[in-house]
Amino acid sequence: MLKKVLFYSFFFVTIASTLVCHAEERMGYITDTFEVTARLGPSNDRKILAMLKSGSPVKILEDDDSGWSKVLIKDNKEAWVLTRYILTDRKPWLLQAEFLEQENDNIKQELNKLTSNQDSAVGQAIALDSDLKDTREELQKITALYDELRKDSSGYMELKEKFTQTCTSLDNVINELSALKAANGQLNQSMEWFAVGAIVILFGFLIGLLVGRQNKKRSYY
Repeated sequence: MLKKVLFYSFFFVTIASTLVCHAEERMGYITDTFEVTARLGPSNDRKILAMLKSGSPVKILEDDDSGWSKVLIKDNKEAWVLTRYILTDRKPWLLQAEFLEQENDNIKQELNKLTSNQDSAVGQAIALDSDLKDTREELQKITALYDELRKDSSGYMELKEKFTQTCTSLDNVINELSALKAANGQLNQSMEWFAVGAIVILFGFLIGLLVGRQNKKRSYY
């Protein structure tokens, strides 16, 4: 659809431009149908200077009601041509056909460029779509990994808190154990002194008992 619009747009613009009369230049073209004589003067009995082919461009120098126009032909020669054989409102059909053919070729080249650019754009769009798909898949993987890491991080914080609590409890247990060891040491020392005292008392008692018996024996004899 785009190709057709561009083609017809160029076509109608070209036709319109070829049909415009450039009055300020006063250019004219020899009629479409046959060759025309260019004479030395404005009369059929004047000398023929050249035979102007159909479609030949001429620059109009003078024209009046006599039916003849003074024109400038090739090699900058001045000649007279019958006015009715000079086209001033349009270019000859042959020139228009050649011009339109050239424009048509230009349009085809432009269309080929546009088609190539369109194909390239389509290829780029496909590549970008593939890249976008890959990027989305990679994003999904990263998102899943992030969620997993976030969960692991939450578990890690809980584990760290429990570890801290356990270390604190362990420190408390160590402190209590140290206190118990200290208390046990003191108790052991007290028990040792108590045992030594008990032994001393026991030995004292035994010694007293033996001494008492010896005294009894002596008093008996």
